[in-house]
Amino acid sequence: MNTYHILYTTSKKYFPHMMTSIYSLLENNKELAFTINIVETDFSDKNKKILDELIAFYPKCNIVYYDVVDLDVLTELYSLPKWRGSDISNAKLFASEIVENAEKILYLDSDTLIVDNIKPLLDRKSSYPICAVMESKVPSRMKGLLDNYYNSGVLLFDCEHLNNEDSSAQIFDAVRKSEERILYPAQDILNLSLQTRMGSLELGYNISPFISDLAKHPVFLKQFCKENPSFYSKEEILEAVNHPHILHHQAYLNSRVWDDNRIHPFRDIYKEYRNQWDDSFQRDKSASGLTKLPFLPYLNMTINYLFPDKMCKEIKNNVKKKVK
Repeated sequence: MNTYHILYTTSKKYFPHMMTSIYSLLENNKELAFTINIVETDFSDKNKKILDELIAFYPKCNIVYYDVVDLDVLTELYSLPKWRGSDISNAKLFASEIVENAEKILYLDSDTLIVDNIKPLLDRKSSYPICAVMESKVPSRMKGLLDNYYNSGVLLFDCEHLNNEDSSAQIFDAVRKSEERILYPAQDILNLSLQTRMGSLELGYNISPFISDLAKHPVFLKQFCKENPSFYSKEEILEAVNHPHILHHQAYLNSRVWDDNRIHPFRDIYKEYRNQWDDSFQRDKSASGLTKLPFLPYLNMTINYLFPDKMCKEIKNNVKKKVK
């Protein structure tokens, strides 16, 4: 039986969300055997006990822990910029060095929900060292350098191709040449170092809240696809949203899925999976007042549709001030 390698990198703060992600992975892929590799920082004995108790229900699976401190020598060697004062996000850059003797590694952000069987993804053959889902636009800071820009929340590593690429040297070169453009270290560095050597996954393997909402509005969707021809087509977007594999519950219009809000499209499904292992879950009541407005996503898309970027920012800032 094949054992598939999964990689998470997270801190104690995001432990509950990683647990929810792992539960969704195991529950929707019960026939598969997994080694779940976790690069962590500050996990308590209680955290690990909760994970061990969960894994006990899935005898084909096991967990291997790695302390992020052990990777400091790599991040310092390549002068990698930290993200929010930590190297935890950069760990994914060294996936094939962390998980030894693996043919493939599927990296998942802690804020992902696996809502379908993903065996076809894990079994696919690729000629690329890394495959990922494209972002809708190339960030302005990367224009002129990249034709496409990939989200690093779901990454399929082909370790043989990755090692043949001498990716470590390319990472160092990317940081040295474009340090002033790097805002999100791991994601920016992956895109800069591999550029055209990243393969595209189907959108359904990393659906963002924005794309989920966009698909509900045919007029906005049609205009969006017209303005972003290098992104997935209208048909591909609708297929992904109607038949999702992995949801990526990033922050959306100042809301998170665990907030007491009325706008995040994945808030209910997150609660459904979270409650399966954490029946004490309570939503955070300190969410922004804007997130209590159910029409906010529609208003946001209308503003983006009608006004140029600069004017959009001014309008949104004024709305925030009035709500506060």
